[in-house]
Amino acid sequence: MNGIRGVPHTDFDFIFKFIPECYVILSPDNKILAATDKYLETFGVGDGIRGKSLPEVFFDHPKDYSSGGFSLSLSLQEVMQHKVAHSMPVRKYSVVADDASLKTWFCKVSHTPVLNSNGDLLYIILKTDPAGPEQIKNADADTGVFAGQGDKTNINNLYDGDERFLKIFQVSPVPLMINDVETGIFMYVNSAFSKLMKLDAADIIGKTTIELKIHSEKARTETVENLIGHDGRTADIEFDLRTATGEIRKVLTSTGMLDFGRRKCFLVAMVDITHLKHLENELRKSNHFMETIFDNIPNMVFVKDAVNLGFVRFNNAGEKMLGYSREELIGKNDFDFFPDEQAVFFTEKDRSVFAGGTLIDIEEPIATKFGERWLHTKKIPVYENGIPLYLVGISEDITEIKQQRDAILALNAELEAFSYSVSHDLRAPLRAISGYASMLDSDAKHLLTDNGNRLISRIIFNAQKMGRLIDDLLAFSQLGRKEVQKKDTDLNEVVEHVLADLIKANPVKGIINTGELHNVYADRALVYLVMTNLISNAIKYSSGKENPVINISTEKTGNEVTVSVKDNGAGFDMEYSNKLFGVFQRLHSANEFEGTGVGLAIVS
Repeated sequence: MNGIRGVPHTDFDFIFKFIPECYVILSPDNKILAATDKYLETFGVGDGIRGKSLPEVFFDHPKDYSSGGFSLSLSLQEVMQHKVAHSMPVRKYSVVADDASLKTWFCKVSHTPVLNSNGDLLYIILKTDPAGPEQIKNADADTGVFAGQGDKTNINNLYDGDERFLKIFQVSPVPLMINDVETGIFMYVNSAFSKLMKLDAADIIGKTTIELKIHSEKARTETVENLIGHDGRTADIEFDLRTATGEIRKVLTSTGMLDFGRRKCFLVAMVDITHLKHLENELRKSNHFMETIFDNIPNMVFVKDAVNLGFVRFNNAGEKMLGYSREELIGKNDFDFFPDEQAVFFTEKDRSVFAGGTLIDIEEPIATKFGERWLHTKKIPVYENGIPLYLVGISEDITEIKQQRDAILALNAELEAFSYSVSHDLRAPLRAISGYASMLDSDAKHLLTDNGNRLISRIIFNAQKMGRLIDDLLAFSQLGRKEVQKKDTDLNEVVEHVLADLIKANPVKGIINTGELHNVYADRALVYLVMTNLISNAIKYSSGKENPVINISTEKTGNEVTVSVKDNGAGFDMEYSNKLFGVFQRLHSANEFEGTGVGLAIVS
């Protein structure tokens, strides 16, 4: 404080030291600017009260006022509105001492406005005169409220000397306020409510809910009528509270009715749930997001509880696949929908998921409203603190895939039968044709004309070619039935053996570069077969070159190894590259290069 109307702060303090009465200087917004030493000594408070609002250190007991009487806040409001002095008779007040204790005093209080030349309110001088025994006695006789303690278990007598309630009310972390039923005026609020409203208590007490924009007139009327209709008691009513800054806070209110003096008042407790509502809204959004994803996954997804294995969640794809709505499924288990044999199978698999504690991957037939379907299902256990809670299943309908697979197996069986027929039924006549032709070539060559000998040679050549074709077909048909046994394979060693075998059969001209090849994780026998076909092809199709060159190399990317066999031979038209790995598909004529058209099919 820099003084009043130009009086220096030090002079003002000096004067206050010698004034023998209890005075407090208030600002128009009800803040304490200064107090006389007499006030500080009498009420046991320190100079730290400066800057605080009056209700923080000195407040009254509105319960003690007769109907139509003035509370401390209403008296101050009278002075501020009409700019005239106002006095009140002896009343009971509580003072918050420096040690935070509450002390009760009976005082006569008066307020005097200090105006400038324009009539504007500058300060309010509050004078408190502690009452003597006779005045207190007279006050008892006048009001009848100080004469006895009364029944303190009754809410209507809660203020009768029970200062503990006032202290609890003030320090409660729950926003509390007492509001006049008839006028809507705030009679008393605690600091938590002030904090929630973002206003000092002095700016709240004496004003109505309409003035503070908590209610419109219509809303207040409806609220009061509703409360009175419920005997003034409600619990956990959600309400939008507008603060002084215009912010809307979501609060839960619980209300009770009490007599405050001779006024009917509401005691309202509030819980600020704005943050909880925000979290609830975010959770709702998150759940909606997850629900949307869950329902739009194209595979069937379901969740079962770990105890009864009853369905607790089901998505749209599952409903369409099984032909049951989720309302029919939720809370039921497999025995409610499937034949006992299937239900037992499903249940055993589900239990094994929890017993093993890991994902299992199975194919299973399932009876739906549309007939039997085959599902490929992954079942995953869900635990919390080691306790099994749920089983999550993700199922893909593989009925068509299984039908195709069965068809392929049937074709393989036919191919195997064909291979057997080829092996046993065609080899014998081919050997006979080749043998008799060779005998003619050997024994009757001199008896035949040149054309006859040429025809005998063609018969022998084509019979041998047919024999090689039969051998290749048998190798190709047996390839799909061979069990693959993968292991770490030294590709350098495999290629070395392939080249040795090829060179042993037919001398190879030109250059073959191998370099250092990466190891591969594969079936060694199959790798040998693949490399034999690739390298022999390269040798065959580069044989027409004057200086044939073949390069064999590998390139490793992560866990994958790419093997390349390149040559500078005849090559082929890329337009027909899609036929290159088909059985009997050849891009060069037999006159150019011999072959059956099966080798690269084996590679693929």
